[in-house]
Amino acid sequence: MYSPYIFVIVLATLMFAFLGEASFPPCGTKPAITSGRWSRIFGGWGARYGSIPWQINLLENGEPKCGGTLIHPKWVVSAAHCVIVSFINTNSMKVYTMIAGDNDISKQEVYEQSRWVIRAMVHPDYNKATYQNDIVLLEADHEYSYNNYVLPACMPRFDETPFPYTSCKASGWGFVNPFLTPDILQEVNLPILVHKSCEVIHHPGPRVPSQITDKVLCAGHLKGKKDTCQGDSGGPLVCPRYGSNGLGEQVLYGIVSWGVGCGKVGKAGVYTNVNTFAEWINKTIAIPPIYNDDPCRFSGIKIQHKAEGEINSPGFGSHYSNNLQCVWEVDLSDITSPSATAKIQFENFDVEKDRDCKYDKVKIYSGDDFDRLEGVYCGDRIPPSVTLSKTRSAHPSLKFRIIFTSDNNIGRKGFSVRFKISD
Repeated sequence: MYSPYIFVIVLATLMFAFLGEASFPPCGTKPAITSGRWSRIFGGWGARYGSIPWQINLLENGEPKCGGTLIHPKWVVSAAHCVIVSFINTNSMKVYTMIAGDNDISKQEVYEQSRWVIRAMVHPDYNKATYQNDIVLLEADHEYSYNNYVLPACMPRFDETPFPYTSCKASGWGFVNPFLTPDILQEVNLPILVHKSCEVIHHPGPRVPSQITDKVLCAGHLKGKKDTCQGDSGGPLVCPRYGSNGLGEQVLYGIVSWGVGCGKVGKAGVYTNVNTFAEWINKTIAIPPIYNDDPCRFSGIKIQHKAEGEINSPGFGSHYSNNLQCVWEVDLSDITSPSATAKIQFENFDVEKDRDCKYDKVKIYSGDDFDRLEGVYCGDRIPPSVTLSKTRSAHPSLKFRIIFTSDNNIGRKGFSVRFKISD
């Protein structure tokens, strides 16, 4: 019965293979693993930093909400129920950010990369009552940069599903008991269940359609204690390709979707079966990407690897608008010379004047985590130039962030500023 779709699905398979092969290191690998274990989560443990480089921490209005899986430099896959409420309610003020390279959510780690969700593509057949087709693709406002701590999971090949009893791994920052969520990313090994067993476990009763279709997988220990829980939703269930004893490529077969309680005896978690959505995923990530070209939207404009450039405030030369919060982030760390410097020079400047710059203002931050304030400026005098050198840290950086804010009245002409690398 698959014959009408073979050509389309084979193309989808080739696209997934291409995405995996084009990245370096390859998808589904763990090139950076440190030692250490932490307290258990329903039979699991604290993940070693770098052991799950495809794990995404999905935040809603800055607070951890769900997990996700990186599958492409610009796309993350998660569960539709994690975001669908805000897209049903058009008046919602909820915004979503996605952090890759995260392990301990109580602190900012060296390899973290934060992106804003610029577009959410919920599966058109998602049913919020039954959680059928519980999958969403989230587009980042800018690409993630792959490294040993940020890598995509591999995708299933044509008609590839894990064998029953294959030991797979789920991960997330969900509840470890009814009252506690952890700071450290947790992981747990779970076996894939025979599909018929899953139907029996979650049988809804006579004359009620089963929610266990070919579009879901079940995984878990029927003895209980090992499971995913609330807060893990949307996160990955990865298994070694062809069940190779945990070795080799780690493939995203499932997305944490729903269950009955957490770690209950005789129950198992239900996961969206990624393989059955391969065609939809490939069609979606092939659409023309959206980039954030507005410094006052999402995380602002990100500029990388440019030896020089110019930044203008919105509406420069006329009048800027009220209630702006605009960000330009410039990362020149790839400049190889250790003695390289970046000079920031304002060429025009006209921002509402106030002695303490309480109203409209321009701020410049530098440092590995943009934690060093270089200056706060307002008024109509050209600010002094700023010269930055590479930081003296384990991972030297040369980057800065310009933040422009305006209050609810008095718009002026704004500013223009240039930056240039010299050695």
